[in-house]
Amino acid sequence: MTQLGQANPRRAERRLGHGPIVFVLRAPAPMSAGFVDRIYIDVADHGSAARLARRLERSRTAVVLGDPTCLVMASFTSEPSDLAALLREIESWVDDESLCAIRFLLDDRIYVLEAGEADWAAHPWQEAA
Repeated sequence: MTQLGQANPRRAERRLGHGPIVFVLRAPAPMSAGFVDRIYIDVADHGSAARLARRLERSRTAVVLGDPTCLVMASFTSEPSDLAALLREIESWVDDESLCAIRFLLDDRIYVLEAGEADWAAHPWQEAA
């Protein structure tokens, strides 16, 4: 049976905390252009959240989080045009749903996105009832 240090005394010194320690420094990997970020959209009810998620899933990852408080999480890349396209799609959905405005969280800040006018006679949650 081989004892500690018997086979190679230098290796045993390194295991015991003695001897030279060599650190290999590497340059950090460059950030890729495909970096993915997230936006969280606050939606009033689960049905509306599901409709928004289905609409956004056509071009990106989108999921509904929570019940009864609903958030739709959607991903976008680091390209500025991708975030702009996502916000335009959400704006179009807000107008189609006659919601007037929704809140969303982006980079730890809350924003309000307004689109169209509220149609108080045709709320999306009344359709589900």
